[in-house]
Amino acid sequence: MSSTLLATANQFYLLQQKKGRSFPHHGFTPRAIATKRFAENTTTLSLSVGFFLPTMTQVHQQLEQLTVERDDIPMEKVVTTVVEAIKDNLVLFGDKLARLAVQTAIACGLAKKNKPYMNSVVYLWNVYPGLHDHYVGETLRYLRLPRFLSSLFGPHALKSDVDVFMQDISAVAAAEDSMKRAVLDMVADSVVDMVRVLLPPWLLRGPALSFKRRLKLFGHDILMRFTVAVTKVTGAGVGRAIAGHRGEYWGEIIGVATASFLFERISAMFLDYKRAGRIGSKSEVERGRSRSHSHGKDDVKGLTSKPQKTGERGRREGRR
Repeated sequence: MSSTLLATANQFYLLQQKKGRSFPHHGFTPRAIATKRFAENTTTLSLSVGFFLPTMTQVHQQLEQLTVERDDIPMEKVVTTVVEAIKDNLVLFGDKLARLAVQTAIACGLAKKNKPYMNSVVYLWNVYPGLHDHYVGETLRYLRLPRFLSSLFGPHALKSDVDVFMQDISAVAAAEDSMKRAVLDMVADSVVDMVRVLLPPWLLRGPALSFKRRLKLFGHDILMRFTVAVTKVTGAGVGRAIAGHRGEYWGEIIGVATASFLFERISAMFLDYKRAGRIGSKSEVERGRSRSHSHGKDDVKGLTSKPQKTGERGRREGRR
């Protein structure tokens, strides 16, 4: 890479990179960003996969369970089941759209800055959904499966955008590019999660939990999302070092897949350590109590033995 290109690439990274991506200027206005992302997530396919299909699946499962329990199902029960399923999945689909809306708002704010680094964050966030269609399509083609199935995973990516992602870069640069999107996603998710804590549980069709309990679950979710971000970034960097741009894409996905297992193991280790600390402190208290109890017994013995010796000595003197 020439010195001119190196200087250009380093504008897009916090860490100085010998081999980093050179991003084109997206030229998006906040309105264009919002319109594009809204259109991508409200297509017929998106609504079918995100709302209608889960609703139909839930209705089918609940009606099947009812047929096992009883022979005839009243029409009123069927209508109630359908309505409840629609409400449940409306909340879930609304939650997804809310997270996308916050992401879009953050991206619009970064685009207004009109700085190279912010430009790279917005560009990666905007392009990434289309990479699913490209790389999943490659896998489907290799497996000799219908190529159109890849459209279920995201919008079609432009060749120029794929070329930017395929640039020859270092593992550290790949990790930082992944970190840009991971931080944006984590901030947006945290904002939505905090709003969910403040809203009444019945509005979200969730269990009636106390505010303190909801706040505790919010902290748990924050730690989980942080773990996902770390494993995602690590997977992208390691994948780029091993298998280039394909490794970067699939390594990030593998990192996300392992995040839940890793978080559970870390949580279990922390609980075991905390439990061991409690047992240790309890043992120390018990040992302290036993020592004080034994010392108390010794003191009592000492006090009772002294008068005996004095009385015996007095009797001897009396005999004399």
